[in-house]
Amino acid sequence: MEKNQFLIYNDLIDHLYNCTGMEELKKDFMVPVRMLIPYTYCSILLAAEGIDSSSLAQTENLYQPEPVCVPDTFVEAEKRYIQRAAQDPVLWLIHGNESTLICESEILSEKERLEGELHRYCYESYDIYDTMQYSIVAKHHLLGVLSLFRTRIDGCFQSDDMFFLRSIGVHLNKVFPKILAADREQSTTLRTVEDIRQMHGLTVRETQILEKILQFYSNEEIAEECGISSLTVQKHIQNLLRKLGVGSRLELFRQYCI
Repeated sequence: MEKNQFLIYNDLIDHLYNCTGMEELKKDFMVPVRMLIPYTYCSILLAAEGIDSSSLAQTENLYQPEPVCVPDTFVEAEKRYIQRAAQDPVLWLIHGNESTLICESEILSEKERLEGELHRYCYESYDIYDTMQYSIVAKHHLLGVLSLFRTRIDGCFQSDDMFFLRSIGVHLNKVFPKILAADREQSTTLRTVEDIRQMHGLTVRETQILEKILQFYSNEEIAEECGISSLTVQKHIQNLLRKLGVGSRLELFRQYCI
């Protein structure tokens, strides 16, 4: 490792251990890692809960729906991939209870990489030529996959690139659970009634009723508090549940309880 690379590596690891959420990870780790491992696109896909590596082919939702990408314009490609991830020929290698690093050009021919239906659907318009992936695993549980992408003009990833990503990955495994926990805590803290109102376009009355629901008011108590009939309350609640994309009060509590 050259002196300049050593300094960049140390700086990256320092930033990594100080990240307090996914946005910080993106800004302070994913972006500057390009200085050590040149790439065109980078993403982290968060694993869905309860994925069993023995039944990947039968599982549609392998990843959570919102990828973290550099640059942001690559999000569309990764959302397409999430829809069809089960078709990925290297999925079996990357989904396991131990961290794995793969470079597609090391295991697939150019034809296999570039002429498959998955590549055409997700990555052809981005001119992706080679991909290097690292599975982020903690306590034998897959948390996500970090992927680096190069275009044809960049060429394939080399052994030095794999060495650096494997070395960084050891540290990523250690800090990623903390980053996810901090990110979830931030999301919960920000999920105020006002945030929900703005996000889903709730009316003043719907917002008022939502606040009462989250305070465990019954329909009758809401009706009395708001000066409206129970039937009107029920109609507002139906509209509210539809806008929030949930089917019941229980689902609402699970997703939005503050």
